[in-house]
Amino acid sequence: MNLTKELPLISVIISVLNDLKNLKETLLHLSEIEYKNLEIVVVDCVSTDGTRAFLDAYADKRLRYISERDNGIYDAWNKGVRFAKGDYLAFLGAGDYYNRSGLQKLVQCATEHPTAELITGKVLVHNGVKIIKERGSAWSWRKFRNNMNIAHPGALHSRGLFERVGSFDVSFRIAGDYQLLLRAGETLRTAYLNEPVALMLSGGISHGGRDAIFEAHRAKVSTDSVARLNANLTTAWMLFKFYIKQALRQKL
Repeated sequence: MNLTKELPLISVIISVLNDLKNLKETLLHLSEIEYKNLEIVVVDCVSTDGTRAFLDAYADKRLRYISERDNGIYDAWNKGVRFAKGDYLAFLGAGDYYNRSGLQKLVQCATEHPTAELITGKVLVHNGVKIIKERGSAWSWRKFRNNMNIAHPGALHSRGLFERVGSFDVSFRIAGDYQLLLRAGETLRTAYLNEPVALMLSGGISHGGRDAIFEAHRAKVSTDSVARLNANLTTAWMLFKFYIKQALRQKL
C-alpha cells in the first residue's frame, strides 16, 4: 500500500480525445470532492483542441498526464493502469464525475471489505441538463454473465485485480471493461454500495446500440462465461428490444 490502510491512494484515470470542455467539468468536480488522497491520470490521444496546453497549465499537482496516440479507449486505460501509482484504480470519461461524497464512500466500503477486488455503487446518467436514468446493481455472477450491469464510473478496482486477470483486451472498442470482468469470473470478490456515487454523461460508445450488443456477445463467447446457445438467445432478445425501441422512436 502507498499510504495507510485507512487512507489508500486512488488513481482516477481519464481518457480523452478532443473533449476539453467535458474534461474541464470532470476535473472541476474532482477538485471539489471530499476525498483528497488521489492522483489524477489523464491519457490524452494527442488532442488538437488545446487539451495538452490546458494540462500543462493545470495547477493541481495531483494531476499527471500522458499525451500520445493510442488504439482506442482500452489501450488508453491500459496505459493509465501502468502509469498510475494507486492502490485502487477508477475510470472516468470526460464529462463523468463523482458526487461530493461518492468517492469517499466507495473508499470506506473498500476499507470495510479489504479482500474485495471490485467495489461498486450506483451511477446516475445525465445528458448535461438532467438525470435521465440510474445504472448499477449488486454483483451477481448469474446476472452479470448475461448482461453488463455495472457502470465503471461508479467502481473502484484493486490493483490486485489487474495482476490476477491482466489488462483490458484492446481488440474491443465498447465492451472491453465487460470482458475483463468476465475473465475474472464467478470468483471475483466484490463489495456493493447501494446508493449513487457518480454521474455519467450519456452518449458514449457504450450506451446501448447494436454495436454494443454485438461486442457484449463476443465478450461472453470469448470468455466461455455462458454456453454459446444462451449467449445467442440473450443477444437475440437484446437486439429485438433495440429494434423495437428504434421503431417506436421513429413513430414519435
